[in-house]
Amino acid sequence: MLATLHDLKPQTRRPLSTLAPISLVRTPMSTSSAQGPLVRVENVVKRVRDGAERRTVLDDVSFELQRGELVIVRGPSGSGKTTLLAIVGAMLSPTSGEVHLDGEATSRLREAHRAEIRRQKVGFVFQDLQLIDDLTSRRKMLL
Repeated sequence: MLATLHDLKPQTRRPLSTLAPISLVRTPMSTSSAQGPLVRVENVVKRVRDGAERRTVLDDVSFELQRGELVIVRGPSGSGKTTLLAIVGAMLSPTSGEVHLDGEATSRLREAHRAEIRRQKVGFVFQDLQLIDDLTSRRKMLL
C-alpha cells in the first residue's frame, strides 16, 4: 500500500502559477536502515533565470531515502520533479543546500567527480526515450 510521506512545497517570495506541491510516495521499507540513508537531501534550493527574473524552482527541500525503498515523485507539470531528480542524481547542482548519495556529499563537487559518481551509483531514465533512435527502450535502459 502506498502512502504520502509529506509534501515538498516549492515557494517563492511572490507566488508563481507554475509552482505546485511535489509529493513523495513510498512503500513500507522491508530492509534495515542501519547503514544510514542511501539519499539525504538537506535544505535544497534551486533558482533559475527566467528571462530577466530569477525563479525559485525548489525551496528548502529535505528528505531521506533508505536502501530498498520504492519512491514515487509526483506533482503537476512545472512543479520541479525533474529538477529535483536531476539534483539528486548529480546531474545538476543546487543553488544551496546539500545532497548526499551513499554518504558522499555531491552538491559542491566538480563535474568530473559528479560524472564518476553517476557512473558508479546512479541510474537515470530520461523522459525522452528517443535519445538513440535506432534502439528499443529496453536496449537504451541496458546502456
